[in-house]
Amino acid sequence: MEVFLEILKFTVPTLIALAVVYLIIARFLKHEEVRQHYSIRKAMIPTVTPVKLTAYERLTLFLERMQPESLLLRTQEPHMTSIALQSALLSTIRLEFEHNMAQQLYVSDEAFVFVKNAKESTVQLINMAAAQCQPNDDASKLSMKIMEMYYASENTPTKLAIDFLKKEIKSFVG
Repeated sequence: MEVFLEILKFTVPTLIALAVVYLIIARFLKHEEVRQHYSIRKAMIPTVTPVKLTAYERLTLFLERMQPESLLLRTQEPHMTSIALQSALLSTIRLEFEHNMAQQLYVSDEAFVFVKNAKESTVQLINMAAAQCQPNDDASKLSMKIMEMYYASENTPTKLAIDFLKKEIKSFVG
């Protein structure tokens, strides 16, 4: 029994010392990991910031180009029928959206939801206006319907999305 107590006299303090050393090393490693993560993020800022700003610019440009007056000016051609114009408008929106889809990596989820909602509302506006026209009507009739419906609403989803992007980039840049 005496031998056992002698062994305990040396073992218990050693185990306590090992536990303290382990806790100190674990805390040091955790602190070092946090510091390293911070330094990596700090080093990435000069690279990521321009890309992030470009994403906001491209999405704002997409929204501006998607507004009916801009879209109609670029898409409508002489002697087009309303169904051909509707198809061309929807195709243009889809292609531009797909072209800018990767920008969602650099903006907040909420910002990209605003952009998608603006796109969907523009598509819905075009389809609703087209439903009020005959397929073989002149494209100018569809254009007029689209513009009437667009200007009937005070705060369009496109304007709301642009305003949200501006607000978000101001909070990001400062």
